[in-house]
Amino acid sequence: MHRRYYRRVIECRDGLVRISPYLALEAATADAEAPLTPEVAARHLRTALRAYASGEDAPSQAVPVALPGEGDGSLESDVRQLIRLSETLTAQF
Repeated sequence: MHRRYYRRVIECRDGLVRISPYLALEAATADAEAPLTPEVAARHLRTALRAYASGEDAPSQAVPVALPGEGDGSLESDVRQLIRLSETLTAQF
Protein backbone atom coordinates (compact mmCIF):
# COMPACT_ATOMS: atom_id res chain seq x y z
CA MET A 1 0.00 0.00 0.00
CA HIS A 2 2.79 2.42 0.87
CA ARG A 3 4.36 1.99 -2.56
CA ARG A 4 1.09 2.86 -4.34
CA TYR A 5 0.64 5.92 -2.12
CA TYR A 6 4.15 7.16 -2.92
CA ARG A 7 3.64 6.47 -6.63
CA ARG A 8 0.43 8.55 -6.67
CA VAL A 9 2.27 11.48 -5.08
CA ILE A 10 4.99 11.23 -7.73
CA GLU A 11 2.38 11.07 -10.52
CA CYS A 12 0.65 14.18 -9.19
CA ARG A 13 3.93 16.05 -8.95
CA ASP A 14 4.92 14.96 -12.47
CA GLY A 15 1.64 16.32 -13.82
CA LEU A 16 2.16 19.63 -12.03
CA VAL A 17 5.68 19.95 -13.44
CA ARG A 18 4.36 19.38 -16.97
CA ILE A 19 1.52 21.91 -16.64
CA SER A 20 3.36 24.51 -14.54
CA PRO A 21 4.69 26.62 -17.45
CA TYR A 22 1.11 27.04 -18.66
CA LEU A 23 -0.06 27.85 -15.14
CA ALA A 24 2.63 30.50 -14.87
CA LEU A 25 1.43 32.09 -18.10
CA GLU A 26 -2.18 32.09 -16.90
CA ALA A 27 -1.45 33.35 -13.42
CA ALA A 28 0.87 36.11 -14.62
CA THR A 29 2.37 36.37 -11.17
CA ALA A 30 4.40 39.41 -10.24
CA ASP A 31 7.30 37.24 -9.11
CA ALA A 32 7.93 34.49 -11.68
CA GLU A 33 10.27 32.71 -9.25
CA ALA A 34 7.68 32.46 -6.47
CA PRO A 35 5.84 29.15 -6.11
CA LEU A 36 2.24 29.12 -7.23
CA THR A 37 -0.05 28.56 -4.27
CA PRO A 38 -2.72 25.88 -4.56
CA GLU A 39 -5.36 28.62 -4.77
CA VAL A 40 -3.67 30.36 -7.71
CA ALA A 41 -2.92 27.08 -9.48
CA ALA A 42 -6.51 25.84 -9.07
CA ARG A 43 -7.91 29.09 -10.40
CA HIS A 44 -5.99 28.72 -13.68
CA LEU A 45 -5.71 24.95 -14.07
CA ARG A 46 -8.49 24.35 -16.61
CA THR A 47 -7.26 27.08 -18.96
CA ALA A 48 -3.69 25.81 -18.62
CA LEU A 49 -4.81 22.26 -19.42
CA ARG A 50 -6.61 23.44 -22.56
CA ALA A 51 -3.50 25.34 -23.67
CA TYR A 52 -1.33 22.28 -23.05
CA ALA A 53 -3.72 19.98 -24.93
CA SER A 54 -3.88 22.31 -27.92
CA GLY A 55 -0.08 22.43 -28.16
CA GLU A 56 0.28 26.14 -27.45
CA ASP A 57 3.80 27.41 -26.82
CA ALA A 58 4.79 27.92 -23.21
CA PRO A 59 8.03 28.78 -21.46
CA SER A 60 10.34 25.79 -21.35
CA GLN A 61 11.00 26.16 -17.65
CA ALA A 62 8.73 24.76 -14.96
CA VAL A 63 7.79 26.83 -11.94
CA PRO A 64 7.13 25.53 -8.43
CA VAL A 65 3.47 24.70 -7.76
CA ALA A 66 1.88 23.96 -4.36
CA LEU A 67 5.14 23.19 -2.59
CA PRO A 68 5.38 22.04 1.03
CA GLY A 69 6.20 24.64 3.67
CA GLU A 70 9.65 26.15 4.07
CA GLY A 71 12.05 23.64 5.57
CA ASP A 72 9.47 20.85 5.56
CA GLY A 73 10.24 18.46 2.75
CA SER A 74 8.35 15.52 4.19
CA LEU A 75 6.07 13.37 2.08
CA GLU A 76 3.15 14.19 4.39
CA SER A 77 3.67 17.92 3.88
CA ASP A 78 3.77 17.41 0.13
CA VAL A 79 0.54 15.41 0.24
CA ARG A 80 -1.14 18.12 2.33
CA GLN A 81 -0.38 20.65 -0.43
CA LEU A 82 -1.67 18.32 -3.14
CA ILE A 83 -4.86 17.76 -1.15
CA ARG A 84 -5.22 21.51 -0.65
CA LEU A 85 -4.92 21.99 -4.42
CA SER A 86 -7.51 19.28 -5.04
CA GLU A 87 -9.95 20.70 -2.49
CA THR A 88 -9.53 24.23 -3.84
CA LEU A 89 -10.11 23.01 -7.38
CA THR A 90 -13.20 21.09 -6.32
CA ALA A 91 -14.60 24.07 -4.41
CA GLN A 92 -14.16 26.38 -7.43
CA PHE A 93 -16.01 24.15 -9.88
